Amino acid sequence: MKKGLIGLALLAGGLVTSLPATAGTFTLGHTWLLEIGNVKGKIPFPICRNAKGFKIEAQRDLKLDRVKVRFRNGEEKTFNYYRDVKKNQDTGVRLFGYERCIKHIEVSGNSDGTRAGVKVIGID
Repeated sequence: MKKGLIGLALLAGGLVTSLPATAGTFTLGHTWLLEIGNVKGKIPFPICRNAKGFKIEAQRDLKLDRVKVRFRNGEEKTFNYYRDVKKNQDTGVRLFGYERCIKHIEVSGNSDGTRAGVKVIGID
């Protein structure tokens, strides 16, 4: 009887660990990109935010050049895009490799109109 229960418990434990993990998302911040190209959208964090990655969502049509992320340890990582992002679409997820503590995000690009809102979404 004990062997059967132990085997059943091991089987159930194997099934639970083989289920795919779903990544949660949360809003890291919002910023604006202007039609004039030298103005960068900056999102500072008074307290660092933990995330495994991010994606950019355009609230209007825009041309996204790059996103620079600064971490708590002072390290910076630049993600180059150089592409158009249409209204209400996102760029897809960019991962850091492991969970990092983000202190600052800087978005570079131009809007097609006067200004375009940009939403940065964090990935758990």
